[in-house]
Amino acid sequence: MKFPWLLSVALFCGLAGRVGAAESFHLFRSEDEGISWTKVGVGIPESGRIHALIALGTIAFAGTDDGVFASTDGGSSWSRRVIDPAASVQCFTVAGGRLYAGTKRAGVLVIDDDGRTWHRTSGEQTNLNVRSLVSLGSVVYAGTDSQGILRHGPGVEGWVPVNQDLPEGAQVFDLAVHGKDLFAALYSKGLYRLAANEDRWKRVGEVRPLRFWVHGHSLLAGHNPGGVYHSSDGGMTWRLANGLTDASPTWVLGSAGANVLVGTSPETVMLSGDGGVNWSTSARGLPEGSAVVAIGSGSGYTLVGVVRSSR
Repeated sequence: MKFPWLLSVALFCGLAGRVGAAESFHLFRSEDEGISWTKVGVGIPESGRIHALIALGTIAFAGTDDGVFASTDGGSSWSRRVIDPAASVQCFTVAGGRLYAGTKRAGVLVIDDDGRTWHRTSGEQTNLNVRSLVSLGSVVYAGTDSQGILRHGPGVEGWVPVNQDLPEGAQVFDLAVHGKDLFAALYSKGLYRLAANEDRWKRVGEVRPLRFWVHGHSLLAGHNPGGVYHSSDGGMTWRLANGLTDASPTWVLGSAGANVLVGTSPETVMLSGDGGVNWSTSARGLPEGSAVVAIGSGSGYTLVGVVRSSR
């Protein structure tokens, strides 16, 4: 689903194997659809992880461990948007021209006035760990750690569970929309689809994605580890992409104009110009050995959040 200047949204939940290492966090920008990168991000502390990036109109937003930051110059400089209580923001989506932010153990916030004001959605449990958000029309879906998938929209008080035929206790790591169908990535428990006008989820293929992305007609399932699988028939069949091995981890998937990107290791970021079938390294300007963990695009630019580890 597309909105003006809202080309990609992504989040990051943790780099396996990097626990305990000294880390710093940085922001880079590409103005050539992901081919080369320049460091930006003045105003965002390098001590806090960047989990999510999104652009709404002419304003870019970054969700971090230190809350929400906003930029009006394409990511060059940022200012903090005060949210009380301070919340670690893990994901974004837009519905009805409003920005929704999913947080770690603080539920979903609605952010208005270019990020200067906020409020909680009605009837929500405030301790929810929200890993993913996506919108379908005016309806917002939230993927959680402990309560599956919740739905919120016009005429609905609070958040309504939408979990029929999902595995019990499934963690929802990613959500995406293809046409009018909703997809949920449950990692080890597989990929599920909620078709338009249906109320039951159905398992799709044998993929087990930590990350899931829709780029045009291509569906992309990122394993961790296991590389990226692509489907052009709505998820009926899947093939392992070329250029990534079955040992390649997927930290994040996102779009950069006509190209699609995957944050992985040790290549940092790889690019596909054919909808995810073939991939090549595209890390020019990025620190060697770093990991791209968040991707978001605005008008004429793409931003990535990067983790650098001393180990």
